[in-house]
Amino acid sequence: GSEMCIRDSYVSEALMLTGDLNVASIEWVTQYKIADPVKYLFKVRNVDQTFRDMNEAVLREIIGDRTINEVLTVGRGEIQSLAKDKLSKLCEDYTLGIVVRQVILQDVSPPDAVKPAFNEVNQAEQEKETTIQTALAANN
Repeated sequence: GSEMCIRDSYVSEALMLTGDLNVASIEWVTQYKIADPVKYLFKVRNVDQTFRDMNEAVLREIIGDRTINEVLTVGRGEIQSLAKDKLSKLCEDYTLGIVVRQVILQDVSPPDAVKPAFNEVNQAEQEKETTIQTALAANN
């Protein structure tokens, strides 16, 4: 028979607030498969929108618990696996018939409007560090 072609990855982008009240533009891909077509088709009305909403809610919650630095640097892997776990649980609870394979953060950046300011702050912090190191060296 002919295979039904079902999309198996969902791409999204949203502005999100971090725990230290910075705004980040988060772009992510969720890879999933439809494990139970009956549940997928009949259990939840508008399953695609529900899945989208879940994705965004889960990421907002996780990003909201972290600092901008964690989100931009070291926290990526942890955020991805936590998102996959939370999303998987929600899909089970709501019997969507979807199995989440992976959540991948594509791009995390300060939003365009604040990029210049963000870069200036980073540069200022680096210059401060350099100044401190130079002063310490001179002191010794």
